[in-house]
This record gives sequence, structure tokens and C-alpha cells, in this order.
Amino acid sequence: MNSLLYGLFSLTLTNLGDYSAIAIHAIAFSMCVPISYFLQRDFTFRHSGAHRQSAIRFLALMTVLFLVGLFTVEVANWLDLTRYAGIAMVILIIPLTSFFAMRFWIFR
Repeated sequence: MNSLLYGLFSLTLTNLGDYSAIAIHAIAFSMCVPISYFLQRDFTFRHSGAHRQSAIRFLALMTVLFLVGLFTVEVANWLDLTRYAGIAMVILIIPLTSFFAMRFWIFR
């Protein structure tokens, strides 16, 4: 679900204006973080533990994933790929990494 939202936000920003690929990633990713936390916590993993520890770990993970996404966008730029290819690369890389981190570290 989060990947779908990220893709929709990114594509919307790409088509609305002349934003840099990094700005598009930063805005779209930031918009997805709070939505993702509550959907992952309450529906995907049905975690009933305290919010404090899971929220801190989730924000740490999101920071790392944001940086991975920035790196991915930069690689796409360096390879002279389109912004759409960069968005697709982020959508492919981030979900797998985040699922396993959430399953075995954040919402265990």
C-alpha cells in the first residue's frame, strides 16, 4: 500500500511541476511515513505493543530507507534514466527491505 501511495505521490509531483528527482522523492516519502506507520502497525502486523518503542524504531528505519531511496534516485540520475525509472527503482527496493525490518525488528 505504501509503495502505491509513494508511486502516486511521485507521479503526481513529476507531472505537476519541474521538481528535481530528489525533491520529488523527499516530498513523496515524507507524505507516506505517517500513513505507513499506522497501516503497518495496525493492519499488516497487528502490533499491540507500546507506540513509543515501535515509533522510534520505525522512524529510524524510515530515515535509513529515505537515504537508500535518495541514493537510488541519484544512481538513476547518474545512469541518465528517466525520473519514472528512478521512481520504479525505489518502489522495487524499499518494500522488501522495510517488510523484513518491520517484521523482525519493529513489530515483532
